[in-house]
Amino acid sequence: MPKETAREVATCGTTPASTDLTLLARKLYDFGQRRSKFFPAELLGEPAWYILLDLYASAGEGRAISVTSASVASGAPTTTGLRMVRMLEDKGLVCRGQVHTDRRRSDVRLTPAGRNAVEQSLRELRPMLGHVLHSAHS
Repeated sequence: MPKETAREVATCGTTPASTDLTLLARKLYDFGQRRSKFFPAELLGEPAWYILLDLYASAGEGRAISVTSASVASGAPTTTGLRMVRMLEDKGLVCRGQVHTDRRRSDVRLTPAGRNAVEQSLRELRPMLGHVLHSAHS
């Protein structure tokens, strides 16, 4: 995946997320967090995916996410979460920016490429979930 250009990074996260996809992303994220009640955490390792879901849902909800919060959203130890944020940044899926009210803090947002990848994943998943739910009620 190509790196984002400086102009694309400058506009990172400015396009609003789809409302139904925001809801789906939040439900998937919340379910992922609840799974840890039933299984040992080391069996559920998808920290990058949970960061992406949380960033997508948070953008749709109008909330900014700090780098620290993104690493916590991974569900992994903080150092692993921070490494995942750096890896997602290196892949051009997220970008960091300083918080205007506190220059010591950085937030993290999906790049246009990151937002597009999450949306494509959610769009592909949505009909599968609908089919499964419909079949379960038949």
